[in-house]
Amino acid sequence: TRVDAITLNSPLLLKMVKHDYPFKAKIGVFACVNSVRRAQFWEQEGADSICLEDITCNRDFDLLRALKASVKCDLQIFVNNLCFSGCFMSPTHMDMAAHASQDGCGPRGYYLDYCSIRCMTMRMKNPVDFIRASWIRPEDLVHYEALGYDNFKLADRSSLSATLASR
Repeated sequence: TRVDAITLNSPLLLKMVKHDYPFKAKIGVFACVNSVRRAQFWEQEGADSICLEDITCNRDFDLLRALKASVKCDLQIFVNNLCFSGCFMSPTHMDMAAHASQDGCGPRGYYLDYCSIRCMTMRMKNPVDFIRASWIRPEDLVHYEALGYDNFKLADRSSLSATLASR
């Protein structure tokens, strides 16, 4: 399998990749791009594509319109995340997930996803939170396409390696 793109969230790594490798550089959702200023920063640093922060962007059509108008690089929307809109545990969860995606993480390679367990418990107590989550219904993609979006993310680091490699 040939590498043609790399996803990262570090300005330093972005500079290194753009300088030393022929890969397209994709900025991941963990960079928390949720404003015009952040999108422009990453584009100016050399990003070819930016995955927008779903928990603040997915349902804000004014923001999505402004983001699309502010940069020329590709913008991606993460459509099937079950995180709460404006999730208060997001920074902790992102940090834990990033470390857990490494081989052999945790005791005996097992990662206890506290944030997901906690969120699931909260949703079970208040099922309306399933609907309030940041996911987008497939039939609603036309509204995002009307804004000029055509790149939709369906999988993330929690997916099996075989799933991620199969494209």
